[in-house]
Formats: sequence, C-alpha cells, structure tokens
Amino acid sequence: MVWASEFLAQAGPLLTLALIILAGVSLGGIARRLGLPGVTGQILGGVLLGRAGLDLFDASALRGLEPLTHLALGLIAVTVGAHLNIQRLRNAGRRLVYLLLAESLITPLLVFTALFALPGSSPQLALLLAAIAIATAPATIVAVVKETRSKGVFVKTLVAAV
Repeated sequence: MVWASEFLAQAGPLLTLALIILAGVSLGGIARRLGLPGVTGQILGGVLLGRAGLDLFDASALRGLEPLTHLALGLIAVTVGAHLNIQRLRNAGRRLVYLLLAESLITPLLVFTALFALPGSSPQLALLLAAIAIATAPATIVAVVKETRSKGVFVKTLVAAV
C-alpha cells in the first residue's frame, strides 16, 4: 500500500481525475445493483478515496483539479437553478415551512442526542456534527430524484426546498 500512496502522490491531475471517476462509476454501479441510487455509491467512493477513508491523494494532486471543481460547482448551480419555479414555491409554501423547520430543529437535535449518548464522545464534536447535519446537498437530491424518476407531493416540496 505504501508504493500506491507514493505513486498517487506523484500523479498528475488527469490520473487523479481518472481514478476518482473510475471509483465513482464502479461504486455507483454496485449501488444500483443493490437497489440503491447510483449517487449513493459515488458518495461512498468519495469518502473511501478521501481523507476519511484511504487518503490516497496528495494535496498537490487535488489542487490540480480546482478548475474542474469550479466548473462542476457552476454546473450544479445551473442544474439546481433550472428546477427553481416560483409557482411551485407558492404551492408548497406551508409544506416548505414545515420541512425547513423539521430539518433545522429536529435533525440536529437527533444527531446531537445520538452522538452525545455514545461513550467517550465530546459535546463539542456532537454539536459540530449536528450543525453539519442541517446542510442539504442540492446536487445529491436532484440526482436521486432524476435517477429514481420520483414524483409526488413530497418530491415537489423537496425540490422546492432545494
């Protein structure tokens, strides 16, 4: 494993990107075979390759991907913006308020309680992870809705919230 990390530390941005795409496509396909959305496998691939997992890539190799990262964030913003519909927002007004209240109050409370109950956990870490749990990933929600072709009132409310 040491030779692999040394090799990847010297890898250029194209090889880094190729390995990231390969991991995402592979794990996305495995997730689909398991009956999960493909984006679930892609997220798992990112976690495994990143600092929380195997930590395979050197910071300089990842810095080479910054222009591509900015392009991807721009595309995500355009995709999410394309789903913005004022009429949908008006129709889902009350449901949106309930959803956003639940997301901003209940979710962090549950995360904090669960983490604080673990033996040896610190209240600071539990508070930090509870605050992070509030964040919604718009790109992930849009990808799951598109991939599963979901429909219904809840999906419309969720997309409006995004």
